[in-house]
Amino acid sequence: MSEIDSVTNLLIGLTAIGCAARILILFIKMQISEPEEINESKGRIKNAAVFLAIALSVFSLKSILVGYFG
Repeated sequence: MSEIDSVTNLLIGLTAIGCAARILILFIKMQISEPEEINESKGRIKNAAVFLAIALSVFSLKSILVGYFG
């Protein structure tokens, strides 16, 4: 079970780092892009934030279930 927990913690870290990097890249891209492309970047930032929230919720749900049934 400890191997699963370590892999899960690794995935949580990679997910958070990946989403933070994606959002940072999109913010930088917004600064150098044309005004018409800013709304598209805002939508992508929103989608990345929603993905991060859903992904972290899944891992939290897993830990709750393991704590309850384990």
